[in-house]
Amino acid sequence: MQVLHARSERHTTPIRGRVFLTKQIHLEKIKLAIFDVDGTLYPGISNGVLTRIFLRKIFRSLDKDALTAFESAYLKMKMQREQIIGVAYGDFRTGDLLTTSDTSSLDLRMLSVIEDEPVLIKLALIKAGIGGKLADRVYHEAKIEFLRDRGIVVPGINDEVYEVLRLLGRMPKVVATNSTIQTAEEILKMLGVYNEFEKIYELCKKPSGLIEVLVGLLERKRVDPHEAIYIGDSYGLEIIVARALGIPSIYISRGADEKTLHKLTREEGAQAPALVIAQTMNEVARYLDRS
Repeated sequence: MQVLHARSERHTTPIRGRVFLTKQIHLEKIKLAIFDVDGTLYPGISNGVLTRIFLRKIFRSLDKDALTAFESAYLKMKMQREQIIGVAYGDFRTGDLLTTSDTSSLDLRMLSVIEDEPVLIKLALIKAGIGGKLADRVYHEAKIEFLRDRGIVVPGINDEVYEVLRLLGRMPKVVATNSTIQTAEEILKMLGVYNEFEKIYELCKKPSGLIEVLVGLLERKRVDPHEAIYIGDSYGLEIIVARALGIPSIYISRGADEKTLHKLTREEGAQAPALVIAQTMNEVARYLDRS
């Protein structure tokens, strides 16, 4: 287990903090880079803020009858979610909220983990009889409207993203996101990095969705797992999947420290792929520059 103390040398943006890792990622051996978007390529929007703007957009978009049906479905679903201990799944074909025991006879590829309030809102829209495409459209419009109004291209945040992409050079880069392709495309364009990525894979937080994407990518690119790198901000839904496949990963966690690394890796063997934990993308840039 190693701890790197990052210092600013060549970068215009000051670099502070530390990077924690189990072993080094050797950049010269990496042939494929896979990125998450929200919380990784930009800081993202807190669930509380996104919930408010999503609901506000819904109230402006639906007629009276549809709004009444949504409110009823949403309140019932919130009460149901509060009673579930552990992981809850959403079936976005039917709008049903399911527990682990409910999914034994279902195809998990068709389900999504309910990890935050905006996802629960989308499920309630479908349960209320509002089509999934309309739910996605309203969600997309609410998010993009907010990001445009506030501006997400902020000096000192996005400069480090450009630096990370520069350090990765000409190797293929793709995005694996829980957003729709349309939302991810617009965010990447707003960030000015859309042309850096070969492809966007959407809705990858279905239990087996990301596994299928990563396995397929490795096969098509003829890249061994240890020759890829995954960069994301969700350990339980992203990093753990990538590392289970043998892919070295960088986990961005703003509250992480050495204890975090120990907790996540204490039962791992020596053959486990590298895990690097950085508190910001700035520290990722600094680490890759030294790799």
